[in-house]
Amino acid sequence: MESNNSKISKEDIVITEEQEYHCIHPEYLDEQIERSLENLGLETIDIYYIHNPETQLFKVNPETFYNRLRLAFEVMENAVENGKIAAYGLATWDGFRIPKTSQNYLDLAKVKSIAREVAGNKKDNFSYIQFPFNMGMTEAFLTPTQNLQEEQLSILEASKRLGLFSIASASLYQAEVIGRIPENIISTFGEKFKTDCQRALQYARSTPELLTALVGMKKTQHVKENLFLNTYSPFEKKRFQEITDLIIQVTQRN
Repeated sequence: MESNNSKISKEDIVITEEQEYHCIHPEYLDEQIERSLENLGLETIDIYYIHNPETQLFKVNPETFYNRLRLAFEVMENAVENGKIAAYGLATWDGFRIPKTSQNYLDLAKVKSIAREVAGNKKDNFSYIQFPFNMGMTEAFLTPTQNLQEEQLSILEASKRLGLFSIASASLYQAEVIGRIPENIISTFGEKFKTDCQRALQYARSTPELLTALVGMKKTQHVKENLFLNTYSPFEKKRFQEITDLIIQVTQRN
């Protein structure tokens, strides 16, 4: 693939996979990993995500949930040992962005400690977390939802300190940003970024402590539109903060 003299090689592509439903029973996860390997025609999946595990907290208490997660992590560590996956993570929606008082809240420090316990005397392979981050959902950067050594931190900062990589989903706010970015925010991007999709992606990918921002595409025109960003670096932290401050102002007015 090539865009504006920038080439993307096969080695630049990371293969990720999630289980189909929100079940985290060990036998189900084993089956889903095998099915994914077969469907993708691969020997090893780069990152395997357990999808929206926090939904279980609507049905079971935290103690039961974290015990289930421990069993799920045993499956993941075993899959790494057997070369079926290279690493694993949690792909969440609400869990890491919401207050601790919420029923489906996820405690990242506790989750990481479970992974370490499962790994025993080896380094654990729980390396990635995924959550929504975009112009309309800024909690991961702004809201201190996580407690680490008695310090309240955003999920992005907590993830960094725990040695995890953070990945943003819903970078376009599920297309809700299109046609809705105020003029005073558009002007801060300059003339290089022509569309709201480009602006929203540039904002998301510029987030401090974020590894990458995901976006789904099925039309060639959208691929070309988004690949345009590959010719520019993410914004520096100061500029990102200036745009964030404007977003906060707009949110407060509404």
